[in-house]
Amino acid sequence: SPKKEASRKKRQQRKFPLPDGDVVMFLLDCETTGSRRNYDRAIEWCVMAYDRHGRLLGDFERRVNPDGVQVGYHAFKVHRISNDMLQREEPFGVVGVELNIFFDHHLHDRDEGILVSHNISTDLQFLFCEYIRAELTLNRKIKFGLWTYQSLKSLKT
Repeated sequence: SPKKEASRKKRQQRKFPLPDGDVVMFLLDCETTGSRRNYDRAIEWCVMAYDRHGRLLGDFERRVNPDGVQVGYHAFKVHRISNDMLQREEPFGVVGVELNIFFDHHLHDRDEGILVSHNISTDLQFLFCEYIRAELTLNRKIKFGLWTYQSLKSLKT
C-alpha cells in the first residue's frame, strides 16, 4: 500500500551509510562569544572520542582566545566564561592544529568519524568558520554529523 511504502522510505532515510572501517564518534560542544557565526568566535571546544562499543578513547578540552571579539552579555550568562579568562589562551590557529592532532590520533586506516552534537548545525558552522579563518582543514575521515536535538525530536513523533 502507499502508506507502507512511504513509511519504509522514511525509515530508510534515517539510516547512516555504513563506513568501510570502524566508527569513531566525536561528541562535540563549543561555547562562543555570541550567536553570529560570521562575527562571533568559538571560545571553548570540548570533544570526547568514543569507539563503536561506547568506550571512551580520549577527550579534548581547550579554551580559545577570540582575537579581540568580546564575550557578549547573553553568552556570558550561559557559559560564565569572561573576556579576562581568555586573554592568555591561544588563538584557534594553534588550538585547531591540536584538535586536528586529536582527531588524527583516534582515526586509523579505514575508520570514519561522526561528529555528534546536541545542536550540530550551530556547532559545525562555528567549527567550519574557525577552520576557514585559521586556514586549516578538517580531517577528511570525518564524514557525518549527528544532531541529537533533532534525533530526540523525531523520537517523539
